[in-house]
Amino acid sequence: MRAEQGSSTLGVKARQAAERIGSIRLPDFLLGMTFVLGRYEIGLPMPIDVALTAGAIAVCAFVRPTVKVRGLGFYALLWAFLLLWVVGVSIHQGQPWAQRSFRWLLLILFSVCLAQGRLLWRSFVAGYAISLIFINIPANFTPLRSPGYEGLLLGFLGDKNVAGMVYAVVGILVLAVVRTTISRVLVFLVFSAALFATGSRTSMMAFAAGCVWVFIRSRLALTFRLLLVLVGWLGIRYVEDNFAEVGVFSDRAGTDWFRETINVATAAKIQASPWYGSGLGTAWVYVLDDRRMLFHDSYAALRVESGIPLLVAVVGLFLFVVWGLADQRTVVSDEQRVVEGAAVAILVCAWKLGEVFFTVPAFIVIGISLCERYGSAFASESETLRSVPPRRNSDVLSLVGPRSQT
Repeated sequence: MRAEQGSSTLGVKARQAAERIGSIRLPDFLLGMTFVLGRYEIGLPMPIDVALTAGAIAVCAFVRPTVKVRGLGFYALLWAFLLLWVVGVSIHQGQPWAQRSFRWLLLILFSVCLAQGRLLWRSFVAGYAISLIFINIPANFTPLRSPGYEGLLLGFLGDKNVAGMVYAVVGILVLAVVRTTISRVLVFLVFSAALFATGSRTSMMAFAAGCVWVFIRSRLALTFRLLLVLVGWLGIRYVEDNFAEVGVFSDRAGTDWFRETINVATAAKIQASPWYGSGLGTAWVYVLDDRRMLFHDSYAALRVESGIPLLVAVVGLFLFVVWGLADQRTVVSDEQRVVEGAAVAILVCAWKLGEVFFTVPAFIVIGISLCERYGSAFASESETLRSVPPRRNSDVLSLVGPRSQT
């Protein structure tokens, strides 16, 4: 009897292990690993992530969707309108629009692939996370490391703020992939250490804010969640104003002064821009001897490039569709809590970093949100057949007609 119980327990553990392994689709996992190279500079005329995104879309075009997304048509219609708007504004303002709008289109299609289950987001995120820890960190100590920012964690990611944003967003998303409390704590600790090594203070605050949201999301009703958002925002502002140059960050006075110079020039350019925007590629300013610098504020970039309509639409998309800020439900799934936390990280990063909203991590978050919040699995053919009740003999006879009496 004990032998049978032991073999039964062993069989259950084996099946559970097989399910865990089977839940990761290898091609999607490997694709996620390649995205660690997305911002690596090797002299190509376009970023590597553009080619990777285009390749992923091309492959997904031949994969049958497994998730039916409610409202996906409205999502596509929104982006169709916004793309027409930004292209029209850019043409009106005499700005080049083809390259940047094409990148936006790829990101939109990529999010749809994730939303429809053509690309399994858990496998993709798992691969991305593994590469960030086991490939990117070791690469930081080799000649392959991106140049600049000595002493900080860059690896293949090119810039400390880009590295910080990627580690913050993916570090939160991978919490939905691992299943045990111990593994989640380990993920939190490892990605916290990696974030600290990037030196990106905004990304650290974004990661902390996102993790707090994941923890409290299903514990507070809507009113208290909104109150927490207000308190959290005031807390982030307080930390930024009073502790940004404390301890190991005490040497950032010069860089903070330079960033403030950029912000002042950014505010002046916002004031000079029409309500409909100045066109794609105009989110930059000249500072200090005509040195050209990109905005360090993604909200300001939306306002300047395509005006108030794009700002309202994109921020509204993240607030109410992706984050679900006004969602009346108290308890949601673990996946939804995690993706909402990642949306928090995106919104915080966008406050102090450069391009955030139109990046691969941001559209990964959008795609997963559409899949988990608004998606439902397509029934397989076998399930559909099983759902049809078998005909009774009387039903068959009624189709044939009454028997003839002899």
